[in-house]
Amino acid sequence: MKSAKTSGGMRIAAGLLSLVWVACTATAPPPPAPVAPGAAEESPAGPYPADYETRIAVWLRIHEPDADHVELVSLTAPQRRTLEVDLPEQGLSRGDAVWEVLLVTRRRGVADPVRSSRVLFRDGVIRAVLR
Repeated sequence: MKSAKTSGGMRIAAGLLSLVWVACTATAPPPPAPVAPGAAEESPAGPYPADYETRIAVWLRIHEPDADHVELVSLTAPQRRTLEVDLPEQGLSRGDAVWEVLLVTRRRGVADPVRSSRVLFRDGVIRAVLR
């Protein structure tokens, strides 16, 4: 009779150990992706630039002298900002609302340091890239 009690206790212990092992090895859910503001939400900066990644990639292809050797290191989601300087050539004035994306690039195959830029969107268009 002792062996039946012992085997039942072993099953419970094995079950508990299995639960603890599963709990310890379970991965945490990924953080939620940044969500664009609602379509109904109006912004003085214009609509949220949902296609900002594509627009920036195209801008780099057009404006970088050797675009094939530019590596995109990081890119943030657009954030609403108030412009702190006048940029009359781009049609922007101090105090204007813009969408800002922080962009970090580097030259492939070269020991150059990374280069940070601020990409400013207004009304769905890239208006300025500040380096």
